[in-house]
Amino acid sequence: DAHVRYVTPELVRAMQDAQCYALDFGIESGVDRLLKVIKKNTTVKQIEDALHCVRTHSRIKMNGLFILGLPSETYDEACATIDFAKRLPLEMAQFSILTPYPGSPLFNDLKQSGALDTGVRSDGSVELSVWDLYSAYVSFTDKDPICVTPSLSSEEVRDLQKKAQREFYLRPYQIACQIKRLRLH
Repeated sequence: DAHVRYVTPELVRAMQDAQCYALDFGIESGVDRLLKVIKKNTTVKQIEDALHCVRTHSRIKMNGLFILGLPSETYDEACATIDFAKRLPLEMAQFSILTPYPGSPLFNDLKQSGALDTGVRSDGSVELSVWDLYSAYVSFTDKDPICVTPSLSSEEVRDLQKKAQREFYLRPYQIACQIKRLRLH
């Protein structure tokens, strides 16, 4: 995995010389406001600049990891993230539905605000069906996400994930990339 704040031409060339062939960037969102909400400490411009640097100074393939359903995200902002992903020089993209894991700052924030059902009941017992929802973050499922924003329903977030995959991968450039990948393997 790579962080956009640390990408420099020198680092990229050194990575290519060391036989690095792909980088996964945890981009999360294409909306500056949401990057601030999740304390990502990056901006859309930094993301664009880092990917441009990799593309300009190497042959390293780039993959983007995105999250849909971030706290306070609107439908339009989710669509902006999908459009952002399509503008980037990515070979692959993963569009996950937000799953705040125990111990993460986001989990603690959502738990404290009451926006997240942790599965732990007042008598100390654990409702295992809640923990089942933690397994659906990447895959397409009929299960509801563990948490959703007030502006997006579970169904809308799942539909956005399908929309993201369809719009990202069903473009001529992406189809060519995937065919090329198949030929190399």
